[in-house]
Amino acid sequence: METETTTETEEREEFLIDSPERANWLLRKLANLDAERDRVAAQASALARQIESDRNGLLHRFGSQLENFTRQELEKSGGKRKSLTLLQGTVGFRTVPARIVIESAPDAIQTARLVLPETITEETTERFDSKTFREHAAKHFEDTGSFRPRSRASEASHCGTAISPQSSSPRLQVRWISPRPASSRTLPRRR
Repeated sequence: METETTTETEEREEFLIDSPERANWLLRKLANLDAERDRVAAQASALARQIESDRNGLLHRFGSQLENFTRQELEKSGGKRKSLTLLQGTVGFRTVPARIVIESAPDAIQTARLVLPETITEETTERFDSKTFREHAAKHFEDTGSFRPRSRASEASHCGTAISPQSSSPRLQVRWISPRPASSRTLPRRR
């Protein structure tokens, strides 16, 4: 019996975002993917917390028994080794030298001011609020027509709009930005 296979080549139209329905389709897909990513991240975080809790519970319940067993096994080998290698891991002991622990930094600083003042240094950190400076420079430009030193206007560039789907899901932002020089900065528009 002879089977004929016919192949019809259908020309498919390229899918374009050219209507509100198609734009909504894309936004719905993106919002669903964002929600799925957040759900998976939350589940992974919950699983990691549960695993850590289970681990701590096992160590609390059996940790001292494991320590005693390991010490006995190491004594059987003549006390020459400091660790016991097993199929699922290695149990060992190490000597940690004693050290001073500061339990309360504010109390230690107060004590140091009294008994060892050379250990205290005052440090200042300069912070630059660029947003406030840009607002000030924009107002100065509007008032005087001149720029403050080390500020200038940049050329306008094409920038898309932030898109927020109408739902209770987290805000979705899609931006299209045309390339421009990295040194270019824009003064804020007056609102």
